[in-house]
Amino acid sequence: RQIPGVPGQSIVLWLKSGLQKQIVSSLERVFANTGAKKGAVVALDPKTGGVLAMVSEPGFDNNIFGQGISAKAWDALLKNPSDPLFNRAISGIGFPTGSVIKPIIALGALEEGVIQENTSIFAPFEICVWNKYAKQDECFRDWTFHGQSDVKRAIAESVNTFFYIIGGGYENYRGLGAEKIKEYVEMFGWGKSTGIDIPEEGQGILPVFDKNWRLGDTYHLSIGQGPFAVTPLQVASAFVAIANKGTLLEPQAVQKFLDKEKKVV
Repeated sequence: RQIPGVPGQSIVLWLKSGLQKQIVSSLERVFANTGAKKGAVVALDPKTGGVLAMVSEPGFDNNIFGQGISAKAWDALLKNPSDPLFNRAISGIGFPTGSVIKPIIALGALEEGVIQENTSIFAPFEICVWNKYAKQDECFRDWTFHGQSDVKRAIAESVNTFFYIIGGGYENYRGLGAEKIKEYVEMFGWGKSTGIDIPEEGQGILPVFDKNWRLGDTYHLSIGQGPFAVTPLQVASAFVAIANKGTLLEPQAVQKFLDKEKKVV
């Protein structure tokens, strides 16, 4: 006998389809211009934590699962070397952030009194410190010469040497230090899951400080390099807290569930 189907609950997402499509096209243009083949983008609403867009490329057409996928098609997805089933936006250990870390370093330095809002620091093209292992100076460069910089200019122009100084310390500036940097990125949710309502979320990894950790390692950490990684979702989640002036929100893809009468469950 046949059993007629009954309408199930409907899911309403925070997703904005227009934004999602625009991000896909933008990412494809980046690939065409740079030769890159993989990437991810996450956009969150700073008022709600809602996922407005999430793109992981290369991806796949999820409509193929609608009527039941063939064994051949499933095998092709599994064996695809570009790993389209892996969600780069939220899964795995993530990636080193690069200069995305700098606003958090700046906030830490302001909170700890390393600098004030109007503090101006001379940011040379490079700073050099003694390496006791190599028995010579080790130099850490900027991407260009900037000169006098306050924190706003340092963020806007991504002044590496400014962040070396406030992160690791140099001459008259004590710097945050590696432990404090780790403490502040943890405040913004790095190193742990965000709690998003999508499975297989990665937690990233934060640096471990041992006897081999040097000042140069702290300099690298201050500009988002070195032995740590966070997911694109964790980065977006941290910047939600900056955008809304202090509240770290749990990202959510689902906005609400509706019953067959379209009433919120």
